[in-house]
Amino acid sequence: MLNSDNLYPASVLRSLVELDGPGLPAYQRDSLVNDSGFPPDRVTGFAAIEVDPQGFLARIVEKPGREYYDQAGPAALISMNVWRFDERIFDACRDVPLSKRGEYELPEAVGLAVTRGVRFRAVPASGAVLDLSRRSDVALVNARLDGQDARP
Repeated sequence: MLNSDNLYPASVLRSLVELDGPGLPAYQRDSLVNDSGFPPDRVTGFAAIEVDPQGFLARIVEKPGREYYDQAGPAALISMNVWRFDERIFDACRDVPLSKRGEYELPEAVGLAVTRGVRFRAVPASGAVLDLSRRSDVALVNARLDGQDARP
């Protein structure tokens, strides 16, 4: 599952396909800023993830804000909403409550699944994530893709 307004590196998607169970890429904050061209303040609006010593998702914090990321430092881990799920996500999606924004949030469903014992492998990820969630993103993404061959 991925956000249709993002373009992810093929290597990141391949790493998820090769897993034998649920997982997600884990981007470092500074990597997203440097590789993707995001302003540092923009990444404070992305979901933070915490990973246990075995490399599995321990916690996801939707839009934690600047203070969280300032405390976590430049190596803070971020989810860019691309996932490998198994069928257990459907129960979590059915049971997740409405968020403060009045929406059923997928990261909240993932967090619920984690509390129920679903283990999501956090795969270290790098490379540019091109995001088209704002009108102002179009020029940056267009410039990054200029001259790229779209054929596989």
